[in-house]
Formats: sequence, C-alpha cells, structure tokens
Amino acid sequence: KLVYAILTGFPIAFMIFAGLSEVAFYNLWILVIYVSLRLLFSRSKLTRRSFFYSIFLIVVSLGVGLSLAAIQLLPTYELTQNSIRSAGFPESSSRIISLSVKQTIAFVLPHFFGGAMDSTYWAPGVFWAMCGYVGIIPLFLAGYAVIKRRNIFTTIFVIIALFSLLYAFGNHSFLFNVIHQHLPMAKYFRTPVRFLYIFSFSAA
Repeated sequence: KLVYAILTGFPIAFMIFAGLSEVAFYNLWILVIYVSLRLLFSRSKLTRRSFFYSIFLIVVSLGVGLSLAAIQLLPTYELTQNSIRSAGFPESSSRIISLSVKQTIAFVLPHFFGGAMDSTYWAPGVFWAMCGYVGIIPLFLAGYAVIKRRNIFTTIFVIIALFSLLYAFGNHSFLFNVIHQHLPMAKYFRTPVRFLYIFSFSAA
C-alpha cells in the first residue's frame, strides 16, 4: 500500500540521521537488493501492473526517506566537496580494513585471534569489526535452512550473505573493486569489512 511505502521512508530518514553515513549507505544497498530479488523471484505471480507498482512503492519509500534526510544530506555533500574526500578514496586506501580469508575462522572460534575486553586481539583490524561470529547453533540452523527449508526467503538471504561476505573481503575479492569503480558514492567509503554486519544479519 502507498501509505506503508510512505511510512517506510521515515526509518530510512532516521537511519541517515543516526550519523554513520557508510552504514546507512550499505543499508540502502541491501534494501534495493532485497526488493529486487523479491520481485525477481515473484515475477511469475505478479501482473505487469503489480510489478511496476511495486517498483513505484520502493521509489516512493526512498524518495520520502531521502527527502526528509535532505536537511542533513545536502550539507554533508557540500562539506564533502570541500574536504579530502571530494574526489573519493583511491582503491588502495579504500580497502585498508578488509577481512582476510584466514580471519573467517573467527566465525566459528570468535576469540581465536584474541579479544577486545582484555586487549589481546592481535590480528589486523579491530575485533568488533572483523568478527562475524553469530553462534555455532545459529550457523548450523542457517545451513540446515538452506538445505532443508529452502524457499524464497532463504534463497534471498543466502545471496545477500554471500554478497556481503565477498564485499567484506575487500582487496581479497574482485567484488569490492567492481563496486568501488562503478557504483555511485561507493568511492567515498573505505572500510569494506563493515559490510560484515549484513552477513551476520542474513545468517541470523
């Protein structure tokens, strides 16, 4: 319904007002990817009119959210054009904090590289950003759902989880370079491992 699409714009605006623009930007990516996948997998059940009306609703949600947040977005953009980020970050500095393949062991053993509470963490990056641990049981149940409970939702979240994991690998994956070069605004952010929280959400 149109009213729900309008109301959805409010949490989008609040997310931007929270102040961490990189996370807000990533969340908007995922919102668009999720809706696109829902439409793709449901296309056989939708009429042409319903399909385009659904696209219209998500555009309305984004439009309302971005319009409400314009009071913060426009000054931020103006400031960016007068800062060292005006041309964006080069790829070399945009992947400073990337997840390495060996650090995925923390998905099962979260304190393998030490911890944050006792300052024993010794791997690259920071503990809270590099650890994708969601729990052994949730990880097992996620795998079970993929194999035994496969439906549109598990398929979508598997795709999103893999996408976010590949992006979090940064310079260890091709995906970051492609997105950094071709996706508008992506060049202004340089911490691909922050995308790891999307993986955790998808697994959960």
